[in-house]
Amino acid sequence: GKKEQNLMQEGRDLLILLDASRSMLAKDLKPNRLEFAKLKIRDLVSKLAVDRVGLIVFSGAAFLQCPLTIDHAAFLMYLKNIDVESIASGTTSIESALQKALGVYEQIPNRKNKLVTIITDGEDFSTNLGNIKTLAASNNIRLFALGVGTPEGAPIPIFDNLGKQVGHQTDENGQIVTTKLNEEKLREITQALNGVYIRATYQDADVDQLVKIVKSFEKEKFADKQFSLFHDQYPWFLGVGWFLLLMDFVL
Repeated sequence: GKKEQNLMQEGRDLLILLDASRSMLAKDLKPNRLEFAKLKIRDLVSKLAVDRVGLIVFSGAAFLQCPLTIDHAAFLMYLKNIDVESIASGTTSIESALQKALGVYEQIPNRKNKLVTIITDGEDFSTNLGNIKTLAASNNIRLFALGVGTPEGAPIPIFDNLGKQVGHQTDENGQIVTTKLNEEKLREITQALNGVYIRATYQDADVDQLVKIVKSFEKEKFADKQFSLFHDQYPWFLGVGWFLLLMDFVL
């Protein structure tokens, strides 16, 4: 009773770029910017039921944490593993994150819509961001930014090897460094890449707006998935069993 059947899968591709630099440990959003951003990503993925999502983590450099996948459970597992120990650099390079996203989409050049969401506080020490923006625009990258933090900012905590906070980051003069949400930078980048900037809030309106934008793009075909259909055969055996019970009763 086995029958093979093909299922055409279609949806949208969305690469999520998550800032994991030390400024994301600031606590102007609770419990801190990084954990707050991860909560927003979980909410976003849960509302993109049939779309493929991928995760790029960046600070001074960028790496592909999870390739584009429709397996959202696997994606969330990769996301969960991003914590303080993943932060290898105190600097932030949005340029590196965009370059890595370009590399991912270069592997699937036939995609019509190349959607990217960056979740960051906007601090950036890139040296070649202008050229990367131009290259991304020429490759039809659409960038949407979710700004995490507050304009007032907060100090950057420092932790020891056991994860215990031992103070705050200071400058060369011994003054505590305050990291602030750089909305101007994020608006500038998203405008250059035909996107939208959204400030993250404790409510769901920010993620809902982002989901609405993503769903406004048409779905594209991923790949055909083959699965097996099995036809139940138990009614025949059940019928024989009832017949034998009936014969036993009659006799």
